[in-house]
Amino acid sequence: MVTVVLDREEREPQPTSSEATRVSGHAAPSARRRDIQALRAVAIGGVLVNHLAPHRLTGGYIGVDIFFVISGYLITGIIARGIVGGRFRLSQFWNRRVRRLMPASFLAILGTTLAMLVWVPSALWRQFSEEAVASTLYVENWYLAAAGSDYFREDIPVSPFRHFWSLSVEEQYYVAIPILMVLLLLALRRSARRFTIALPLVLAGAGIASFLAAAGGVANAGIDVFYPTTTRAWQFALGGIVATAPAVLRELGASARIPDWLRAGSVWIAWIVLMGSLAVFDAQTPHPSWPTLVPTLATAVVLGMGSTALRWDSVRPAGLRPVQWLGDVSYSLYLWHWPVIIVSGYAFSEAPRVPLVIAQLAVSLALAASSYAWVERRYLDPRRDHLFTPRRAVAMLVVGTLCVLTVPSAILVQAKVVEAKAIAAVEELIKDQPACLGADAAARPDECAGTLYEALVPDQAVANAGARLVRDRLEGEGCFLSWRDEGYASCHLVGGDGTGPRVLMVGDSHAEQLTNLALELADAYDWDLTVAFRNSCPYTFAVRTSFGPAVADLCAEWQQAIADDLGTGDYDLLLTSQLSGVTWKRFDYPSRRAAGVDGLVAAWQVAVDSGARVLAIADNPHAVDGVQECVAEHGLGARRRCTLPREEALQFDPQLRAARAFTKDQVAVIDLTDDYCGEVLCRSVVGGVLVYRDSGHLTRLWASTLAPQVIDRAPAGFLSGT
Repeated sequence: MVTVVLDREEREPQPTSSEATRVSGHAAPSARRRDIQALRAVAIGGVLVNHLAPHRLTGGYIGVDIFFVISGYLITGIIARGIVGGRFRLSQFWNRRVRRLMPASFLAILGTTLAMLVWVPSALWRQFSEEAVASTLYVENWYLAAAGSDYFREDIPVSPFRHFWSLSVEEQYYVAIPILMVLLLLALRRSARRFTIALPLVLAGAGIASFLAAAGGVANAGIDVFYPTTTRAWQFALGGIVATAPAVLRELGASARIPDWLRAGSVWIAWIVLMGSLAVFDAQTPHPSWPTLVPTLATAVVLGMGSTALRWDSVRPAGLRPVQWLGDVSYSLYLWHWPVIIVSGYAFSEAPRVPLVIAQLAVSLALAASSYAWVERRYLDPRRDHLFTPRRAVAMLVVGTLCVLTVPSAILVQAKVVEAKAIAAVEELIKDQPACLGADAAARPDECAGTLYEALVPDQAVANAGARLVRDRLEGEGCFLSWRDEGYASCHLVGGDGTGPRVLMVGDSHAEQLTNLALELADAYDWDLTVAFRNSCPYTFAVRTSFGPAVADLCAEWQQAIADDLGTGDYDLLLTSQLSGVTWKRFDYPSRRAAGVDGLVAAWQVAVDSGARVLAIADNPHAVDGVQECVAEHGLGARRRCTLPREEALQFDPQLRAARAFTKDQVAVIDLTDDYCGEVLCRSVVGGVLVYRDSGHLTRLWASTLAPQVIDRAPAGFLSGT
């Protein structure tokens, strides 16, 4: 899934030749540049193909990088020319931005919200409405970053508003860059010459810092750099440098004339590089990072070199009418194509793939053409300038925002009322554990065959219901660390009268998801329970290949703290689990799997040497792709529809092999696969209970129904401490 932000060339009043030259090194064009329109057309075309047929053009997502560079080039140049010429006004600039972007985007958000109410399952309304609000306020990128969303993996349901993340970045840039440039002018005592020289240097410094933050985050895997504005600023800065650097040479008396043949040849090479990037980049390409420099620098070359009068110049094919038309409608096409794809996927889920894709393309182009003709051009028509004073633009922005927010806000209010009742019902089920619910139905298929379920529990909208039951009993805070957090923290809770064994439960998020199960066991066996979890960091001495140096060091420190805690000899049982299917750094081992097993053996040996037993829960089967959307659409019918073949669902789990290094009285691994899977398929709904709350983690209700199965299968004495 890819997104892109588009912004066609401004039709601002053109500066005089001398004013333009002082900033850009040459006179500003009197008409729009066909090569820039072609860049937009290629980028949006790549994005469209990638969204409609992801495997046909795997690098389509670099369109966003192309457009960020274009925006930096155009907007920075416009503001700089205005400042140097003494004509720039913040109110006029933002007035133009409101007229340029808001009417079309507000229409798209409102229309998509209404379509959501008709065709999208109600279980997804809350999340999608939250994203509609975030998109309206232009903070969708920060919403997705806070939600821990992975752009290249559908870890939360993909909403029809997700493409607004890039528009949010763009809007934040439009707010920040003119203010920063005005402040720079004031700091230089309003000297146009010093401003002209300093601006590219400031942009370069900020851009380098932003790029290093992005590249460093990618290298340290797990650090999200895709959505934040701070790790995208370098792309805007690059465009701004291209727009303003030539003026520095002129101010210093230097010449920067490049022969036409070299300019035209460089542009052709840049086009070839861009096309190649669209075809070669994929989800495994580190991004945004060093490889991202390839398409962004190629874009900068096209922008900086411009066109020539040579007959073989690339501007000639770029000027073809279909290419220019696609560039014209690119912003509207960006706004509408993604909602069409997502909403139609729900409305026509059973439709054949090829006819559906053709229909999605046709509808997207039709909506884009209509939006461009009747909304974009209407509000940007110079004959209407007198109707849109800065005050009226602000009023239009405020009123439009409030109107658009009305529908998703009303949905959210209603959703919270419904969800509060649903959460209370789920918590009662966790406490009561009625017969044939969840894993009990899998354990007793014959006895539970006649059990009928009226509705799926928990509903997808409250899939994490039950977490509050644990939080209310935990003593301590911060016992589930993110990959950013330093140090070690644990929480404590007492089950029953607390006279049973002392238990330490540790691991990554796939251990933490079993906390409700541990709570059931703690009450049944009077455990004195301590819990400590760290995201993406299981208790092992092996190192995951996906870890960068910083994340790996923090994880290793946490793992050593666990070992030190175990070494005190205060615990009778170590309870753990971890994500399966990951790869481990090989080091001197014969294979990565061997490294994963041996690292686990070494970690468990610390517990055994301290006198504690180890009880590991084999990881749950992996879920079918898009499990959230599938279950939301089919409800109880997901038991038959939202399945995954057993051989695909079960990934390599080093816990099963590591247990062979110990005696059965020292270490035991409980494999609950048969509660999830039949002989052929693994299910997402079992016994009326939703198994997965996201792409790989369990619902709290399902985890609690596993307690009787763990009790039945645990070796004698492990749970009671005898």
